[in-house]
Amino acid sequence: QWHKSLEVGCSQEKMCVELARRCVEYDQHKRPTIDEIIRELNEMENTIQEEEPPIIQ
Repeated sequence: QWHKSLEVGCSQEKMCVELARRCVEYDQHKRPTIDEIIRELNEMENTIQEEEPPIIQ
């Protein structure tokens, strides 16, 4: 099942790269604020936690 975790990782990486690209926009007005960055990272973390299967002990 390693391929399933790889897919989640790829999704995370794509979101992080897209956020990073926006942070280095030439036009500073198109760059996200620190509040927007934190909000997006928190949303990304929440999405990841929802996608993870529960651990069965």
